[in-house]
Amino acid sequence: MQVSEIDEFKLINRLSNLVKSNSSKIELGIGDDGAVINNQNDQQTIITTDMLIEGTHFLKDKVSPFQLGYKSLAVNISDIVAMGGRPTYLTISLGLPKSTTVKYIEDIYNGINNLAQEYKISVIGGDTTSSPNDLIININLLGEVPKGEYISRSNAQVGDSILVTGNLGASKAGLEILLSANYQKLKEEYPYLINKHLEPQPRLSEMQLVKKQFNITSMNDISDGLASELHEITSASKVGALIYEEMIPISHSTKELAQNLNKSTLDYALFGGEDYELLFTTPASQSQKVKEKIETELDTQISIIGEITTLDKGINLIKEDGKVKVKKQGYNHF
Repeated sequence: MQVSEIDEFKLINRLSNLVKSNSSKIELGIGDDGAVINNQNDQQTIITTDMLIEGTHFLKDKVSPFQLGYKSLAVNISDIVAMGGRPTYLTISLGLPKSTTVKYIEDIYNGINNLAQEYKISVIGGDTTSSPNDLIININLLGEVPKGEYISRSNAQVGDSILVTGNLGASKAGLEILLSANYQKLKEEYPYLINKHLEPQPRLSEMQLVKKQFNITSMNDISDGLASELHEITSASKVGALIYEEMIPISHSTKELAQNLNKSTLDYALFGGEDYELLFTTPASQSQKVKEKIETELDTQISIIGEITTLDKGINLIKEDGKVKVKKQGYNHF
């Protein structure tokens, strides 16, 4: 069997069954946005890693090296945030074609450092090696969280409200522009969408605010699409979910571009991925207060898009013409 015959998540499950923990300090291992390790003090360490490969995750002629560095760190920060942690230290590994200029590499590091300074993260090392053809960037990021205060995917409760930060589908719309034959024209018309794809903003402040004052029962960052992340939460929590199409936040620019390209805005939001917004659950009694708190103090849009149901109900979407099952579909590396 080849990797093309199995999806990414099934492959991860197979591989995780091959390795065993040798430490009692592991609080949470493979299967979430990051692993959680117990320390000797009152903090726990969160560890995550993400790799970007030319041709698979980015097109070198459509992204600046600064943006490439920025995004490579942003996607890792988003994982730490989704676990309820604060990012602290990072290492950078690069696979470089021999034709890569020193200036290009320096600009990648400038992009990484720019975001690292904003989030008070220290670069502590890394590795470089040659790559036969394509550029490869891998970030390993550490974070910390007070002991017992990390947020996992596995504690959503029946009756909880489902919330999301920002708007969805904009990154997919930005990618459509990058791949379009009318790229030059569209990038001038929709700079917001291009920026959402190339320079996502991790929601650290939003997470810290709600975690401090409210009961967040589960959380995921939307890297592979709303449908995929919702399936991960419901699977881990052994519950179902009901969401409403009319409540899913989609920007005017995303709707306009999708209409011009004859594409579905709902598909962008459900299956597009790389929005790096936060999808989270909280008791229904707190959801409106969460929304008002974040929107008032941080000016970040918060949408209540549905509720957690029992496992036997599955995951359903209410549309104008009725109820449909939500497929576990999203970005899949294989």
